[in-house]
Amino acid sequence: MIPSSRTFDSPLDILLAEDDPVTQRLIRGILERFGYAVQVVADGKQAFETIRTSGVQFLITDWVMPEMEGPDLCKRIREEIRDRYIYIILLTARAETADIISGIEAGADDYLVKPFEPDELLVRIRAGQRVITLERRLNEAQEQLRFLAFHDDLTGLLNRRAVLDRLREEIARSGRQDTPLSVIFFDIDHFKRINDTYGHLAGDRILKGVAERVGKLCRAYDVFGRYGGEEFVILMPGTSQSAAACVAERIRRALAAEPILTQPEAIGLTASFGVCEMTSDREVETDLIMKSVDEALYRAKEGGRNRVCVAGDDILSTE
Repeated sequence: MIPSSRTFDSPLDILLAEDDPVTQRLIRGILERFGYAVQVVADGKQAFETIRTSGVQFLITDWVMPEMEGPDLCKRIREEIRDRYIYIILLTARAETADIISGIEAGADDYLVKPFEPDELLVRIRAGQRVITLERRLNEAQEQLRFLAFHDDLTGLLNRRAVLDRLREEIARSGRQDTPLSVIFFDIDHFKRINDTYGHLAGDRILKGVAERVGKLCRAYDVFGRYGGEEFVILMPGTSQSAAACVAERIRRALAAEPILTQPEAIGLTASFGVCEMTSDREVETDLIMKSVDEALYRAKEGGRNRVCVAGDDILSTE
């Protein structure tokens, strides 16, 4: 007998499409005895709607049913369900080779002929579960790769590539809606000295601490990312340069107000900021905006650090 222990990543929910009450009870009893959650519907149309509106990934379907027969159900699932793979076992009394071929060509993964032994059904379900588990793992790996492609692995913030992509999107949005767009560009003062004095592990903790502290001061629709090294950038849609400068000043004060805890000690730091607003020329390129805000940041550095400079203006603040 097949053991009842479950060894896969997550529980498997099975949808059973069967219009015969006796067969329903038989199959449901077998599966529930081995720990599977079973939902039963009596026709193909109900089965498709259940799959479409739920996360179920495993279907056992009879061939002959009201509303929509098993092969037609298989075809429709393959044509319309794109967000996940549905593993399908087609269950029927038809045992001719031509019928088996027809069922598989319709989209079924496996084919079980009535009457069947409980162990045979369970073995086929376990085979299907391996396929589903692999598909889930592949999807998780793809999601992780997509995340890593656009996020900084240390801080979890958007990376430079993603920030520039979002900047292009926000420039276009600002042009369409005729609303302001401002950019804050800042970096940690004397970060190399921090690394040299306390070590790179402490430096990493400083970067993460800055990301956490500044992230709490950003609005939900602001775009906050790590531009590279100790440099960070914030895109502020719908925000004028003067308003963005006030935000930059608030962030500057928050970073300087208290040290960031590392092991074995807390490390104080300051940061310098450049701020600019997109000009009225809606065809402006991302490079021009970043050049402008970088020049403002450079003036903040040259002016003594721990201050905010806006593009085209003098130093806004310092302590």
